[in-house]
Amino acid sequence: MGAVARLAGRPEEPRDECAVVGVFAPGRPVGRVALAGLIELNHRGQESAGIAVADGARFAIAKGAGIAEVVFTFNREVPELPGQRLAVGHDRYSTSGGACDAQPLEFNGLVIAHNGHLTNAAQLREEYRPPSVDGARPESDTAVALQLLCHTAGRTPTERLLAGVRRLQGAYAMVLATADTLFGVRDPHGFRPLVLGHTDGGWVLASETAAFPRMGATYEREIEPGELVAIDERGVTSYALAPLSPAPLARCIFELVYVSRPDSCTFGRWVEPFRRRTGEMLARKAPVRADLVMAVPRSGIAATVGFAASEVARGLGVAYEEGLLTNAYAGLASGFRTFIRPTGRDAAAVIKYSVVEPVVRGRDLIVVDDSVVRGSFRHVAAKLRASGARSIHLRIASPPLVGGCRYGVDFGDGELLAHQLPAVEDRARRLGVDSLVHVSWRELVQAAVDEELPPGADDDPEVFARHGFCGACFTRRYPTEETGAIPRRVAAAAERAGGDAADTWLRPPT
Repeated sequence: MGAVARLAGRPEEPRDECAVVGVFAPGRPVGRVALAGLIELNHRGQESAGIAVADGARFAIAKGAGIAEVVFTFNREVPELPGQRLAVGHDRYSTSGGACDAQPLEFNGLVIAHNGHLTNAAQLREEYRPPSVDGARPESDTAVALQLLCHTAGRTPTERLLAGVRRLQGAYAMVLATADTLFGVRDPHGFRPLVLGHTDGGWVLASETAAFPRMGATYEREIEPGELVAIDERGVTSYALAPLSPAPLARCIFELVYVSRPDSCTFGRWVEPFRRRTGEMLARKAPVRADLVMAVPRSGIAATVGFAASEVARGLGVAYEEGLLTNAYAGLASGFRTFIRPTGRDAAAVIKYSVVEPVVRGRDLIVVDDSVVRGSFRHVAAKLRASGARSIHLRIASPPLVGGCRYGVDFGDGELLAHQLPAVEDRARRLGVDSLVHVSWRELVQAAVDEELPPGADDDPEVFARHGFCGACFTRRYPTEETGAIPRRVAAAAERAGGDAADTWLRPPT
């Protein structure tokens, strides 16, 4: 396998997804509407932002490094065309490729913006190798998909897209466009979310419903798994990718745990109530006498509110207090989510949180967070200890992460604390806490479906699949075979070593 193919994968650093938006609204400032959506979805990607605008005959594209509001305030103008009718936008965190892979990408009159990861990208690249752009060759799975779609035969653009998308494997929620038609498509497993909204004079697509208010849109419905929609002057036309053999649902449950904004409705479920239910479960599961319960902001807040509101916490007299604060201005240029920064995540975690010393000094603390990935909480625990915390009981609103994601959330196996230290006692010592408790597989799914599940499901890794979710990062039960997903660090090492180091990443996980 060549060096180019080996670069088609995810980095070892854990990162988040991308965000995609689309606008079809002739006569409106579609680029500005797309920018509004990108700003609301910057929690999904902070490395670059881009917008493509079309007027029925041509595209104008602008993109740059950084978060959307900074890119289009200081570095780039929002693209505009006389008679503009549609726009495609993208917030990127990279699973593969370099600066020339910043999206949207355009080739031969087709624009693409992609959220997810294609597991057969390495194989497709042998047939559809992207051409060089200004002396640099795109390496991402998105660039490969664009070449495939542009070289697929069909009488109409819709026919070509339907035929081409059927060759893609893995996770994808895509917004695409020709100069006069907007398209949205979601993979048959439904790994990644994509929603449709109605706006004055047209339609919008977005990764999350949280984008709609600022875009001036109202929620219409989800794009269904295995559905392609075409949007033009006639409205929205729906097509099925594989109507006779639907794939089993495998919606990424980590979208609910961390990725999506609390005010989003993802996979038909409001995120905030889901997270509160996980907090209630933690309170019932592991009651402990403490002076207060506090959140790791901001992604741990909803679960902490649920914890504090539970009968157990009220009975123990454990109230919610703010013991950790974040500076709302510190991440203005580079993005607020340290989880999805491409580099320097540990250093960012050290400076991100400030301790409210009078709240924690001399007190027993329950601290709630959404997940433990690499173990950066040890820096927070050290700060709490230095500020006089007497004890720290860490409660995590998801099960231990033990398996790398193949579908767009970039956990590398070797980076995961629970993969390195399977015993919870060892992880607690590494994190510097007095106790560590996670919700179980059953409890997480129960919070998602909001109904009681039998206790035996605690030990059943198939509980996710039975309810239409992918929980492979918790169970290592992957809903598809994985091929071609090579982390960047492994790929670079393989290239230096002549290629052998990457071979094991081509095998389906066990």
